[in-house]
Amino acid sequence: LKPSTRQRFLSIEFGFPAPDHDTEVVVKESGIEQSRAQVLVRIAGKLRQLKGQDLEEGPSTRLIVYCATLIVAGMSFDRAVQVAIIEPLTDDAEVKRGLADLVAAVAG
Repeated sequence: LKPSTRQRFLSIEFGFPAPDHDTEVVVKESGIEQSRAQVLVRIAGKLRQLKGQDLEEGPSTRLIVYCATLIVAGMSFDRAVQVAIIEPLTDDAEVKRGLADLVAAVAG
């Protein structure tokens, strides 16, 4: 928006929840074990740090919940992260590979 248009509105900037709160939400909404939710939140935190570099947006809490729900339903951890977190963030194959490598390093 043009600055003159933006000045006609109030704005509120939203950030991501603190990791402990994010974990609590993921556990409650998906039913995943807390330790696994913590790993997903840690992965999301690392990916969120890439916003503005390789990614336009970081993974939302909603995406983490989707991923956790898939894991609880029986999907493998790696596949769930791929389809629920990495795929929605980018169409670029090279960036996807880089994100997968980051996830593997964080999830260890």
